[in-house]
Amino acid sequence: MTNNSKNIYIITGVLFLITAAVNLEMPLFRIYTENENYGVGMVGFAFASYIGGLLPTALLFGGLSDKIGKKKVLLIALFLSTLSILIISFYPNLYVLFVSRILVGSAVALSISTGSSFLSDMFTTHKETKSSNIVALATAIGFGSGALFTGIYLAYYTTLVPLTYWVLLIFSITWFVITLTLPESKFDKTKKMIKLPLYPKGALKFNISVALF
Repeated sequence: MTNNSKNIYIITGVLFLITAAVNLEMPLFRIYTENENYGVGMVGFAFASYIGGLLPTALLFGGLSDKIGKKKVLLIALFLSTLSILIISFYPNLYVLFVSRILVGSAVALSISTGSSFLSDMFTTHKETKSSNIVALATAIGFGSGALFTGIYLAYYTTLVPLTYWVLLIFSITWFVITLTLPESKFDKTKKMIKLPLYPKGALKFNISVALF
């Protein structure tokens, strides 16, 4: 296996683990909410709290990888998602769930664009297409698998801290160490941290149609 191939697997693993952490607790949202004597509306609020980490991080730290390097940003993102699993594993309640969701939202914001750009660096041809396909596959499987495996486990065992929490925690810690072996990308400390959203010409009508949903 070439170094580039190894690096591609490592970056893909980071993206998978972070997105798997996003919906890991989803089957227990209602239980955590009921334990604190809140109604169904709080379940939706708990789900949406993830945006509280994703949106500010994407807006304020969009240029972080250009400033400190892609490897460091992926490590920070994986650390945040690992921390989100750690705290909910030891303190399985609604209030910690909010904090956990915010942390993993920040991790997703940092990792997706950085991971895609980092993957692009590893290819010599069709860079954007290949990196986009890998990111789409890794994140699609990740977003779905966390909730899926937790739900399957809870179908057989009733607990506030399912085994899936610990399994993903161990994998995340292990992968963090593996990610340390990635090469660092070029960076420029003079780059701006904040990157405003870019809307390509002709994209407005598509953005409006998506917003209607």
